[in-house]
Amino acid sequence: MIAQKSVLNKVEKYYFTFLSFFPILFFGLVLIPMIGFIIVVSLIGQLFNPVDKIYYEDNKLRIQSSFVGVMALPRIKVYKKIGIFEKEYKDENLNFEDIDSIKVDYKNDIANMYIWYEYHKNPNKPEEFKIKL
Repeated sequence: MIAQKSVLNKVEKYYFTFLSFFPILFFGLVLIPMIGFIIVVSLIGQLFNPVDKIYYEDNKLRIQSSFVGVMALPRIKVYKKIGIFEKEYKDENLNFEDIDSIKVDYKNDIANMYIWYEYHKNPNKPEEFKIKL
C-alpha cells in the first residue's frame, strides 16, 4: 500500500484515479492505427496551436482562424469581447473561406464587416455581414 485511501478526500481520489487510468487509455487509443493517431495529434494541435491566423482584432471584436483537427481545414471564428471575457459569435450565415482582407466599422451597437475573398468574382464589391454587439 503506497497511500492511505482514508486520508484522501473526494477530489483527490478522482485525481489519482484519473492519473492511474490516463496512460492506459492514451496508449489504448494509440494502438488503433489511424484513429488513435488522429485523435492524439488533433488534441495536441488544439492545445499548443489553437490560433492559426488573426485577421482582425480590436477592443470589441476578434476574427481568427482556429485549428480544428488534422482532418479538417481551419475554421474562421468571430469573438465578441465583453470586458475581460470573450464570447464566440455563432451564426449560420458566417461561413468564411480564403479571406483576403477584412474591414470593420461600427454604427451604434452594430459591427459591419466587409470581407474580400482571395478568389472573388468581383473584387470591388465585398461581402457584408452585420453583427450585433
